[in-house]
Parts: sequence; structure tokens; C-alpha cells
Amino acid sequence: MGGSSGGNLKVRELTVAFGHVVAVRDVSLSVREGETVAIFGANGSGKTTFLKAVAGLLPATRGRILYRGEDLTLLPAHERAARGVRYVSDRSRVALRMTVRENLDAGAWLLPPS
Repeated sequence: MGGSSGGNLKVRELTVAFGHVVAVRDVSLSVREGETVAIFGANGSGKTTFLKAVAGLLPATRGRILYRGEDLTLLPAHERAARGVRYVSDRSRVALRMTVRENLDAGAWLLPPS
């Protein structure tokens, strides 16, 4: 995406709660094509919860997730993966002979339709 769009991935005021416990509160983020972003925080600060919510593996309590101008907020994980938004755990095994893209595609293939 170019111009004034501000990024390919936009997360706006994302909140994730488990009952009365808020794990992620009002996080916003924009990532442009080709940009690398790191998310830092202490153990238990909500980094993984945030990323899983963006990928659709956990439901967002509020907020919006936009990818290339399309609102993905209510889409299930397998539909987000088909559009290019995927979560790969740091504990996932990576096939060293495959490209990064091939590893991501393999991970998306394992997602069951919801």
C-alpha cells in the first residue's frame, strides 16, 4: 500500500480480555510493506496474546484489524491466513530447507476451518 494509507497492517485500539482480566488494552500498530517491527515486553505482558488476536486465534474484545484496506476483525483465523495474516509461534519448528514464505504457508495449511 502506498500513499496516505499508512500501512498494510493496521491494528486500532485492540483489546483482548479473558472474562474480567484484560490481557491487552487499546494497542494500536501500523506496519508497512517491507517494514520489520519488533514487539518487546516482560513475560506475561500480552505480546503473544496480541499477535494471536491479530491472527484470529483469539477473539478481540474490541478494536479493529485491517489488512490491505480490508477489515479482518470478524474473520476466522483460516480466512486471515488465506489473506496473508498468520501467526507462527517461536516454538514452531521451521523447515530449514524451506523459504520463510514456504514455512508460513505450511503453518497456515495446518489451521482448521472454524
